[in-house]
Amino acid sequence: MQNLEDVIERCGTYKTHDDSTPRAFVNLPSPHTPRQPTQVDYILPSPAAFYPKDGPIGLFPPVLGQRAANWIDIFKLIRRPELCWIKCGLKTGLDDYGSVDELWRVYAQGETVFTSTGVQMGVKPPLRDVEAHFYSQWRTPPDVTQQQRKQIQKAWSRFREIPEWIAKSSDRRQVPPTVIIAELNEMLIDGGVGSLNQLSNKVAEMRKNSAAAASEYTAASSSSTSDSDLQSNSSVPTTQLGSAIVLSKEEEGH
Repeated sequence: MQNLEDVIERCGTYKTHDDSTPRAFVNLPSPHTPRQPTQVDYILPSPAAFYPKDGPIGLFPPVLGQRAANWIDIFKLIRRPELCWIKCGLKTGLDDYGSVDELWRVYAQGETVFTSTGVQMGVKPPLRDVEAHFYSQWRTPPDVTQQQRKQIQKAWSRFREIPEWIAKSSDRRQVPPTVIIAELNEMLIDGGVGSLNQLSNKVAEMRKNSAAAASEYTAASSSSTSDSDLQSNSSVPTTQLGSAIVLSKEEEGH
């Protein structure tokens, strides 16, 4: 029979230490012989995220075993999504992401983690998937003030403007996201928009203008349909009313 620690060591899933180094987790404070990280290692929240609050923390991860797992498999095991922000949360500001491409990658594919020498060693979950699965729960970390929570919500609102515009524009126009990203990069470089923060403001303005135009079009279309229905309906009662008047006169003659 194989030694349990040997099995765990061979098929373990990675968590991050305080220095953001992903290491295989054996049910001890630190692994005896950490495995060599690969480019597809998942950067996971703390073990406490996978167990009920104030409950015992068992073997980590709980039931992944030796099978391959995707992010959705892992999300289903998380019992305390509020602990995800610590590992998956946003950078200090939008400009810290460096480019529109990186913003999109963090949102749609997951943020990559590199060593100090630039070697990729892991990936965080796509924030689009985190938000879709946990809604706002992952954005409410414990032990923060109400003011800090408001700052987190504001930061998320600013962050999502650009990648959500890319996703929706791509779907609406039936073009790859790279086309929209190229257009935003052009605005950033040649369009007088000097930073990702300013670009986020510009995209928010574009989104509001687009929504207003769509609302006006819907209202105009609805008004046109109503006028058409009114004309159509008014012609029928007139004939019926005329017949009724004729019938009334005939009845008076009897």
